[in-house]
Amino acid sequence: MFVMMMMVRRDDGGIMMMMMMMMMMMMMMMMMMMMMMMMMMVMMMERWWRDNDDDDDDDDDDDDDNDDDDDDHHDDDHDDDEDDDEDDDDDDYD
Repeated sequence: MFVMMMMVRRDDGGIMMMMMMMMMMMMMMMMMMMMMMMMMMVMMMERWWRDNDDDDDDDDDDDDDNDDDDDDHHDDDHDDDEDDDEDDDDDDYD
């Protein structure tokens, strides 16, 4: 920047100001874009990490609970069916 200022003659003050402002604006835009990209990356990673953690925990819990419930329910039904069948058989024999 300073080299450009020294290269530009004193008569071209307007051009120098315009170039300086354009360079400053470009630098600010680049910095803002970099900051926005970093923030977006952090937010996306945080959301992905949190979602994965929650999903894993929920899935594990749900699977365990469902498996247990299904097994118990199945066993109960099976026992009931056997009892019913025996009762029916007894009735037929009587």
